[in-house]
Amino acid sequence: MKGGAWIIKVKMSEKVKKRKKMEERMQKVYVCLLVGLLFVALQTVTVGQDIVRLKLDVPKVSPTDVVIDGVMDESVWAEAAEVNLVTATGFNIWANSYGRDIAEPEYDELYGRLLWSDDTLYVFMHIDEFVNDSTNLFWAGAFASPTDTFGHWASDQLFIGVSNRLGVESWDNWEGNPYAAPDGPYHLMIMGDRVTFNDGFPVWIDELDTALIFDPSTFIRSAATWDKETGVWDVELAIYNPNVKANASIGFNVGGSFSSDSAYSQMGDSYGYYTWQPNVPNDPFADPGDLGWCATYIQQNSEYWALLKFLPGPDDVIIRLELDVPKVSPTDVVIDGVMDESVWAEAAEVNLVTATGFNIWANSYGRDIAEPEYDELYGRLLWSDDTLYVFMHIDEFVNDSTNLFWAGAFASPTDTFGHWASDQLFIGVSNRLGVESWDNWEGNPYAAPDGPYHLMIMGDRVTFNDGFPVWIDELDTALIFDPSTFIRSAATWDKETGVWDVELAIYNPNVKANASIGFNVGGSFSSDSAYSQMGDSYGYYTWQPNVPNDPFADPGDLGWCATYIQQNSEYWALLNFVTGLTGIEIANGKEKAAGFALRQNYPNPFNPSTTIRFVVNERMPVSLKIYDMLGKEVATLINEKTFSPGTYSVTWDGSRLASGVYFYQLVTDKVVDTRKMVLMK
Repeated sequence: MKGGAWIIKVKMSEKVKKRKKMEERMQKVYVCLLVGLLFVALQTVTVGQDIVRLKLDVPKVSPTDVVIDGVMDESVWAEAAEVNLVTATGFNIWANSYGRDIAEPEYDELYGRLLWSDDTLYVFMHIDEFVNDSTNLFWAGAFASPTDTFGHWASDQLFIGVSNRLGVESWDNWEGNPYAAPDGPYHLMIMGDRVTFNDGFPVWIDELDTALIFDPSTFIRSAATWDKETGVWDVELAIYNPNVKANASIGFNVGGSFSSDSAYSQMGDSYGYYTWQPNVPNDPFADPGDLGWCATYIQQNSEYWALLKFLPGPDDVIIRLELDVPKVSPTDVVIDGVMDESVWAEAAEVNLVTATGFNIWANSYGRDIAEPEYDELYGRLLWSDDTLYVFMHIDEFVNDSTNLFWAGAFASPTDTFGHWASDQLFIGVSNRLGVESWDNWEGNPYAAPDGPYHLMIMGDRVTFNDGFPVWIDELDTALIFDPSTFIRSAATWDKETGVWDVELAIYNPNVKANASIGFNVGGSFSSDSAYSQMGDSYGYYTWQPNVPNDPFADPGDLGWCATYIQQNSEYWALLNFVTGLTGIEIANGKEKAAGFALRQNYPNPFNPSTTIRFVVNERMPVSLKIYDMLGKEVATLINEKTFSPGTYSVTWDGSRLASGVYFYQLVTDKVVDTRKMVLMK
């Protein structure tokens, strides 16, 4: 959304800017005095430690199931994921009362509910505040007067934090970080029915050296109801986020402040702040870890935000290859085009052409070849905070008709077409799986570094569109994009042997412990011979999707293989970033078990969706079916589909069935494995 029409620029003279900054500093002096060593506390948090995040499975609904009217009266909310801060069962909240002597946060209830549909997160927040002589629902700021530029900080505020960029943990303003929206991390400021950034007042943007007003209504729909006599305030939102997609995940948090007419008249301020994550259960004023100031962790830092996983609905039987990618230290990997560091031995494996077979979908442009002309074509993956390490090894045939060949800018800066006639390697990355397709073949660079985008690599040239301009509809102009601003790379090759190795360190803002991103590999194969005869490559390929050991087979009447690396991320693999320290088993394609493995579904019991993982150790057709207690088949998830070795996940929605015990069964030519699960509505 950067550069989009939803930003209103506010021109400010240097004097106005200086005065505004001085006023902001003065307004926050008393806050700094009250919270003491806030910034010192922030600096003492262990850097790089792996955070244990609360995980919530969020059910899918149809967009027509939810009406954004501030009333939670649709039946689908009964199955929603729960965000409970203050309920009859206790507290899951970290609050600060600004030194005021109160026994607990002054709410009878404070909770949220979550649902989703494609690219939209539905949030319902219910706030029931005490009403007495010292506390009540109170809103100042622009809610009360358009000229009140400070009163929002003295109000009952609700903050909603969203991020599909968990590698970006912290930021440098308290006003919502709106320039990062809609990907995040950002937080909305809500008072009554006003959903804003910074109450609708300008926010200084360092990157642009100016102040802007940001309007969230371009990607959010909302409604609210309230009753000041009872203290009940309900807020309902439909929030667009480009990573809200089946099996994807985003970060989420809730926070706010509590105020009253009494507090405002006495102090001119709120009398407390709170956040949902992190917290010490049933000890609402306890610091969860010498962290300092609770509001920091909704307003300036996403390190402890919950992880929302989006469960597929009844019509979403999505089978993605999942790879658990091990974590390493940044000092463990040297980007030099040589895979000689010991950590690569445990890397996740991306195998397209190996001695054990093919996991590749190729097209030979009508040329009569028996197979893609590679002895080997594979990749290895590792990660550290905000960085994905990729090593690609390509060993192409070398003979009279095929060899490593690069034209385009690799050969001549004036050759504006030759890159399409070369041996190309494409690397696709996305932490926005809700954006499945796009409208150009040149890499979609305007979406980088979040994605979806794909790099074009020839020799040691890592580019978008070989370094030539790409037309950007949003800007009505063509631009040259330089991926070296977020990628480090090196390559080695030997044209006599056909071996080409490429090593990359790719910055992505969602590469973080327990997060996931989409990933794919593709390319084209060419030669001096093909270029002289046709002026073009003679074939393209992609890793996902594919039909194992049938490299020229279409996996599902999909059409053209290159589309699924260059224009569509629907079938990209899911990389899960694991640490090896959390009890999560690392599955890198080298599973030790001798046979197939069917994992216990999770969650279990479940309502209404659950995920089933299975491990395939040799290429073979697989069926996965669901049965009831009487042995009647109630669902077929996979029917005689051939899989290559690896770990796969299937998410099943049982909302059409009654509560009870069900069995899921994995069947191959060599093994039948059955496990029990419980649907509990």
